[in-house]
Amino acid sequence: MQPQALSRTPIRPPVAPVTLRRAPLLPRRLPLARGASMADMLRFQALMAGEGQTVQVARMCYDRPYAFDCIASAHTSASDPLRRLALHLFRAYEQDADPRHLHD
Repeated sequence: MQPQALSRTPIRPPVAPVTLRRAPLLPRRLPLARGASMADMLRFQALMAGEGQTVQVARMCYDRPYAFDCIASAHTSASDPLRRLALHLFRAYEQDADPRHLHD
């Protein structure tokens, strides 16, 4: 008897079925502070760019600690309009504080 020739085709493991789920919807309202408008945020971004600092407006809308870091950095600026806007944004974020953000 001759040994059987081994097949050179690799054996593939079974593939698990893929379940497609719908991605969660984004909130309808941006979680901006109520006292701050998108115009305020874009002006803040432009003033910070004038100081050589990059600000991601979308991230400021969703990442509260990032927003406060940017605001704190702006508050130390030599630019009076930037400092005033930073104070306005800080007050707007504080006024709209949500207890869920206290432990972020």
